[in-house]
Amino acid sequence: VPEAPEEFVGIIQEDNFPFDINIEVSWDFSNTFDWRGDRTRLEQLDRMIEVINEGFLTQDYNNTIQNRPSISMWGVNIAWPGADDELREWIMDEFGSFEGFARYKRENLAGEEDPFMIGGFEDLGYRFVTGYITEDEQEYFSEFDAAMSWMGILPPNENVSPEERFEYVERNFQGYADLHEAYGVDFVPVVFPGFDDRHNECAWGEDWTPRSTSHFERMFELAEEYATLDRVSVGSWNGWPEGHQIEPGEFRDEAYGTDYLEIIEEYTT
Repeated sequence: VPEAPEEFVGIIQEDNFPFDINIEVSWDFSNTFDWRGDRTRLEQLDRMIEVINEGFLTQDYNNTIQNRPSISMWGVNIAWPGADDELREWIMDEFGSFEGFARYKRENLAGEEDPFMIGGFEDLGYRFVTGYITEDEQEYFSEFDAAMSWMGILPPNENVSPEERFEYVERNFQGYADLHEAYGVDFVPVVFPGFDDRHNECAWGEDWTPRSTSHFERMFELAEEYATLDRVSVGSWNGWPEGHQIEPGEFRDEAYGTDYLEIIEEYTT
């Protein structure tokens, strides 16, 4: 949020939090530098860190990994060459390197505790095994404690066969396992039930990974093979417009009940 109101921060303080569960921040990092108003990029970054610290990372209910407050950051690779050159230039001017940029986040998150930072690097594993990875990316990546993948193939579309899709997923996962061997950064695979933007007027409307329980199971099988932590991330957020929800229901005339939840239960217990 550009400006988190005090009442928002108050709602999520420990005394008011209504659930007896541990939760973990999922920071959509790629949006941090948007909608700044009168703030500079650094002021916006600092404000987001402040809200996350006050609301979550310093609270007892925040999830921990290896006894450290954990935080997942989606879209941390927003400024690679060809993506956002202006932001890339700012990072280099402000922090000297992507390595310094990552360390700034680590030093300012979670107060005096060392946070367990999980970065969303999308297809970095695939690019590692195919030889297309920059020195900046390697230095930045090595500053995280773990990395997440994302989609089954980029871009997802109806012309990609299931076997091509899973070949890509496996190479991406294998690349992350290789990166773990090279840098000691753990790998948290992302699995998802499908993805369908063809009817989503708020997005591009072309991305499509067919939704099915068999797809979900195969994603879990690959995750089980290549994960380096006892952990998996389900890319869902119950996103009905994009077809990756797991909440019981029906999607475009296909009733699936609790099928996806039962798959999660099977693989996570």
